[in-house]
Amino acid sequence: MKKLFYFFGFAVILAFIIPANTFSQRTEGAIVYYMFDELLDGTTIMDVSDYDLEVNLVIQGEVAKLPDRNGIKITNLGSTFTNGLRSVDAPAELAAAIQASSQMTVEYWGMPNDTLRDDARLVSYSYDGVNRNFSLLLRYGLVEARIRTDITGDNGYNPTWQISGLLPEYPSEPMHIVWTWSDGSEVMYFNGAPVAERDDRGSDISPWDNTYHLMIGVEDNNTQQRRQYLGEIYQVAIYNTALTAEEVNANYNAGDVYVPAGIPESRHPDPDHIDLFPNPVSDNLTLKLNDNVTGITHVTIHNCLGKIIMEESFSGSKHRMTMNTIPSGLYLITVSSKQGNIVKKILKE
Repeated sequence: MKKLFYFFGFAVILAFIIPANTFSQRTEGAIVYYMFDELLDGTTIMDVSDYDLEVNLVIQGEVAKLPDRNGIKITNLGSTFTNGLRSVDAPAELAAAIQASSQMTVEYWGMPNDTLRDDARLVSYSYDGVNRNFSLLLRYGLVEARIRTDITGDNGYNPTWQISGLLPEYPSEPMHIVWTWSDGSEVMYFNGAPVAERDDRGSDISPWDNTYHLMIGVEDNNTQQRRQYLGEIYQVAIYNTALTAEEVNANYNAGDVYVPAGIPESRHPDPDHIDLFPNPVSDNLTLKLNDNVTGITHVTIHNCLGKIIMEESFSGSKHRMTMNTIPSGLYLITVSSKQGNIVKKILKE
C-alpha cells in the first residue's frame, strides 16, 4: 500500500512535468488553466488547458503582467474598482462539463496585498454580486466558497461557508487555496492540507446559468471598492473532478513553479532542438542537441526558488551530467547557445 501511494504521488508530479500538451500543469484534467505567462495582443490571458473548451480572459482596468515570473498583478488606481479579468464569451461548456460530472475543483495560487477586503473575488463564475454559479473569495481574513444549488439560491450564499484562522492579514509568501465539490460534499484545502469540509448545502446544481462569465479578481457590474482583489495571481485551474487530498498535496509540494528572474526566456527558433533523457532522472542526465546547435553550450540548473544548483559548459551534440548528488525534486534546466536559450523542467528522483 505504501508503494502504491508513492507511485501515485510520483505519477501526479510526472503528469505536471510531462503533460500531453505543451503547457505545464501538476494534475491532469484541468478544463480551464491559466499560468498567466502568455498575453495575446497585450490584452488577453490565454487558457492553456488541454481541454476542448477555451476560456480566454480579457484584461479589465489596472492589471499588469509580472515582468520576472509567470503571473499578473491587479492594482486599483482608478475610480471604478472594476480591475480584473473577464472571459471573452460566456463559457456555457464550462457549466455543462461541471454539471455533467457534478464535481469540480477550483485551485488558486497567488499573494494578495492583504486578506481583509470584503468579497474579493479569487475566481467567480457569475453575473454580478447577486447572481452566481460559484465563487471562491476572501472576506475580512476568511476564505469563503459560494455555490448555487437548489438550497443556496441564486447568490450561493445561504447557508454561507467561511473558513477562519487560515490567512495572514498581510501575506508575505504565495498561498495555495483549493476548493473541491463532489455531489454536495465540499472540502477546502490551504497550502496542501484539508482544513474544513461540509455536505449540507444541497447537491443539485441544475439551476446554474450558462450565460454567466468567468471572472478573476472582480465580478461584473460591481463598482464597489470592497469587492476588488488586489495583489498577485500566479496560477488558476478549474477541474470538472474533485481532486483527492493526495493530488492537492502533490500540487502544493510541486510548488508555484515558474521561471525565476534572471533565467532567460526560451527564444530558440526550434524549441525541440534539445532532448533530455531520462526524465525523470536518478543519476545521469544526457543532453542531446540537434545539428542546428553549434559552438559552446552552457547549462544551468535552478531549483524552484531560483537558486543555481549546477552549471556546466560543453561543445558538441551530446553531453552527460552527473546528478546523483542533487536532492529529489523539480528543477528548471536552462540550455544556452549562440542560437538562443531554452528552459525545460526536469524531475530528479
